[in-house]
Amino acid sequence: MLLCEIAAELGITERAAQGIFTDLETGGYLTRTRTRIGRRNHYILNPHAPPATASPKDSSPCSPAERGEGTEAV
Repeated sequence: MLLCEIAAELGITERAAQGIFTDLETGGYLTRTRTRIGRRNHYILNPHAPPATASPKDSSPCSPAERGEGTEAV
């Protein structure tokens, strides 16, 4: 499955999906391998990755603007 197909299935942009995959790779949840032919990457799920620890503020699905943060009147 291509990254653009995953993004379309989730209803997000391809760029957002790339960022999520990068975060998952940085956190040890995915391993990226590149193929010698073409420009495609293959991702392997690491089921033994440590559990994520996020603060309640970081776990909000909304952006700071959607939560009303940083929208003070000038």
